[in-house]
Amino acid sequence: MVSRSRRWVWVIVVLLPALVVGPTLAAERPHAEVAAWNLEWFDSGPRGENSQAGPRAYPLAYQTIAQIVRGEGPAAGQDDLEIVGLEEVTGEKYVTALLHFLPGWRALVLSARAGSQRNALLWNAQRVSVQELPALKLGGPREAVHVRFRVGAFDGDYVVAHLKSGGGHNERETREGECRALSAWLHNPNGPSAPTDADVLIGGDLNTEANETALQMLLNDPWLVWCFAGLAQPPVTRPCSGRTIDHIFMTSDCRPNLRRTTVLRAPYDALGADEYRRLVSDHLPVVVSLYTDEDPDG
Repeated sequence: MVSRSRRWVWVIVVLLPALVVGPTLAAERPHAEVAAWNLEWFDSGPRGENSQAGPRAYPLAYQTIAQIVRGEGPAAGQDDLEIVGLEEVTGEKYVTALLHFLPGWRALVLSARAGSQRNALLWNAQRVSVQELPALKLGGPREAVHVRFRVGAFDGDYVVAHLKSGGGHNERETREGECRALSAWLHNPNGPSAPTDADVLIGGDLNTEANETALQMLLNDPWLVWCFAGLAQPPVTRPCSGRTIDHIFMTSDCRPNLRRTTVLRAPYDALGADEYRRLVSDHLPVVVSLYTDEDPDG
């Protein structure tokens, strides 16, 4: 015969874990990770001022990149990525080869060339639907990927850009013009390839830092929210140079769905600087996590 006091102890022991764990599990809303990632001349041959032999070792490098996308291998324990904007893609065939290691994924690669570098988009077609829209002209040969995407109940536009590099006066002026084009596009509902939704993300390697006029145009745009919380110490996105040049901006309409933003550094730490650069890139992915169970904008 079990005493009444012991019976209550047994009830507490059995039910307490459920009371503690249950609300935590229930609080986790469905979400998706949207990334911008420069793959460093993927996959062109010598890179990094000829310090790295290329093209990258197939299949190991491609497997490693795919593992990072899936939250496996050196990215074990990290959220998998659902939508990945890519920069510095030198040819569609390399992305096609990468898809062999990402079953169920699809890709879009722009044909326009700028120094043999193209922008591209990868997405998990088992979770994400993507509508390709006309590429966004930024001036000269540069074009940005423009798509409309849907994950769960949430949908919006994603623009993937790669702006002019270099620290000279002409390069800075070019970047200013490209940022001006991005801002003008965002505010012109009747322009070419205009935004289709109030929820808009603009990401990529902008090659501009916080003290540049070009970036200030986007930082001061009242419609946009920067992926980093403030200017004090934004995380480094290109470790080999110590620079923060990869960004994601979003319209303020996305804020209710914003779960968190981060720079995915774990694979870099797991592989080490030399191996990460040899197999992966000289950039880290910038990731915005969005809740996908609702869309306040409808």
